[in-house]
Amino acid sequence: MRGCVKLTRIPVRNPFYVWASLIQEDVEIATINNRVSPLLITLVKP
Repeated sequence: MRGCVKLTRIPVRNPFYVWASLIQEDVEIATINNRVSPLLITLVKP
């Protein structure tokens, strides 16, 4: 599966770390997989 995250506002802290994941219903997230590979991103106005 694929998807995207659309950020519509530039936060006060910029750059910042972000991570996203797909969570299936009735599936546990193990503590070891919490926040795996966060990415440092910088948002700029178009």
